[in-house]
Amino acid sequence: LFEPIEVMYQETSNAVMGALLIHDIRNTKAYSYPAFKLNNPLQLFEHGSFHGGVWRCAFKISSIGEMSAVAYYLKTYSLQISAGSAAFAAAVMWLFTGKVGL
Repeated sequence: LFEPIEVMYQETSNAVMGALLIHDIRNTKAYSYPAFKLNNPLQLFEHGSFHGGVWRCAFKISSIGEMSAVAYYLKTYSLQISAGSAAFAAAVMWLFTGKVGL
């Protein structure tokens, strides 16, 4: 299975964001340059943003997060979940029939 939402390494993020900062300061043709006219301030995010590959994924973060967590907990705590389910089934059987077992 896949890991739940994994955060990029801080060193990678720092290096890329530092390079983008230098680009924004030095490049006179960049969208962030004060003399560059924007139709909308949100255009700053169209060019030069850094997403770390999330926008290229086949799934949206909001659609994969819950299932990733469920898969992780089922994988990690399968023994405890199985034991709890068996105990719950035995308690329900005892409650309705008065005896435990088949």
